[in-house]
Amino acid sequence: MKKMLVPMLTLLIAAVCVLPLQAQDCCVGRTGNTDCDPTQAVDGSDLSVLIDHLFINLTPLCCEEEAEMDGLPEISGGDLSVLINHLFITYDSLPFCGTASPSGSFLSRVGCKEFTQSKDDTPSNQDCIKYDYDGVGTLSFSHINAGFNCCTDVAFDITIEDNLINIVPAESGEFCYCLCLFDVELEIVNLPPGEYTIAVTEPCLIEGDEPMVFTADLSEATTGEYCLLREHYPWNVLTNSPSGSMTGITGCKSFPPGEKDGTPPDQDCIEWNFNGSGLLELKHVNAGFNCCPELDFVITIEGDVITIEEIEIEGLCDCLCLFDIDFEIVNVTPGMYQIVVIEPYAQYPDEDPLEFMIDLTSTPAGSYCVQRGHYPWGQQ
Repeated sequence: MKKMLVPMLTLLIAAVCVLPLQAQDCCVGRTGNTDCDPTQAVDGSDLSVLIDHLFINLTPLCCEEEAEMDGLPEISGGDLSVLINHLFITYDSLPFCGTASPSGSFLSRVGCKEFTQSKDDTPSNQDCIKYDYDGVGTLSFSHINAGFNCCTDVAFDITIEDNLINIVPAESGEFCYCLCLFDVELEIVNLPPGEYTIAVTEPCLIEGDEPMVFTADLSEATTGEYCLLREHYPWNVLTNSPSGSMTGITGCKSFPPGEKDGTPPDQDCIEWNFNGSGLLELKHVNAGFNCCPELDFVITIEGDVITIEEIEIEGLCDCLCLFDIDFEIVNVTPGMYQIVVIEPYAQYPDEDPLEFMIDLTSTPAGSYCVQRGHYPWGQQ
């Protein structure tokens, strides 16, 4: 029997390099990691190392604590049986050594969130996990833009089995007829360094959504972020009402004779650009005002109608000019909108108003112009 066992075991440890006996950080980590892999992975290499230690070369282990898997103090065939069951038969989870078992807890939840166009904010269509590991056992999670019912309480079941961290929320209490995005803080303690698969169950996903599952190697990178793009409610829905502001003005404009570049002076135009996630930029090209402008702008958004009223203030000069005016409308959702610009020197009803429809879904950028032939337009 012994003669048959030796060749079989020799095959199992072929090409395995056993680490020299020395102190390793993994001695406070997972049992079964007999080859002291810093990622805490348990695989066939660990089985080969343990067989070599018990039956072939009797090579000392780099970390004896991690080979004690059957609950008994001595390393024996019982530990080998546990490892074989884990890898090939029952797939039972292995315990941790040198520390208490890892455990997770829910710390806080903030929301319903409101979104502005601040560049510092995570956009509402981004579903993200940010994590920070202190290197010795505490892993902090931030689930940014987690989708839940607006009114329910939420509890979290956090399990750690081998190298899988599974986070499952459960909503409870009275449900409302709305969904919201929240920021959730979680923490796992007594977690040794290593490579982990992190899986987060999310109640608001729809068919076809990519699940929140990713791998983090906490022995290499102690901080990281993983994000997924979500295009449906409650993601990618801005909860603030749209609002607008004037962001810049240039002029009086001059038009050198024969110059072909730029918008001609007889064209009164609105150019628009929509970024797809809430920001609509408008430029009023060749807006007519007094040469010494003290201006006010009243921007109203009612349903799908965006109205810009351009108002001059007293203390003006005896001349008119053309200017370019920049506006920003934030918290705009994709769709059809009517743009209405009320101008002080456009001669309604004798000429066309600067009023038109745009479809921000199919045409996120473009321009609309009307021709004007009287002062201050059309002057070169």
